[in-house]
Amino acid sequence: KYTPVTTLTLELAMRGCWKKVFNLPVDVCDIFTSVDLSPNPPFVTGLAVGGSIKLGKPSCGSIESKVYVGIDTLRPENNYFYTSVSRLTLQTFINLFCVGIQLPSFLGDTGYNRGCNISYAKVPIYLPAIELRIPAGFYFSGGMSLLGVSAFAELKYNPPSEFFINATLSP
Repeated sequence: KYTPVTTLTLELAMRGCWKKVFNLPVDVCDIFTSVDLSPNPPFVTGLAVGGSIKLGKPSCGSIESKVYVGIDTLRPENNYFYTSVSRLTLQTFINLFCVGIQLPSFLGDTGYNRGCNISYAKVPIYLPAIELRIPAGFYFSGGMSLLGVSAFAELKYNPPSEFFINATLSP
């Protein structure tokens, strides 16, 4: 038996970036928060938060990381998780400090040379306030390099019918 529940959703979003937060080399971007309220216990039935942080100066190099999480107790199929990190190698880390050191490519590319993305949602999720689409199922993509040997993997699993793997390894 289904009993309809009345909820009120409060949503706040900031599209774009707050540059140089408190004059630091940090940008905070695409902040999103949402709360679902009900007149009956439990009073908070849903919560979503997320945002993006960029570290570094554009002239030297930067690293960006994003995290978005949504929990819905009334409709668990609407729960989701999304995270990503941009290229994060030894060279990009050194460039954060604007010291001008250039590593040899086999050493400088060591790390997540193609970034990394991970997400999960039971159904496709779209957050229009920040224009983020999260596909249904589990998704992973990322590339890594260690002293000149690179690996890339992409995995998508959405039961019962969708399963995809693409993996490459190069010397």
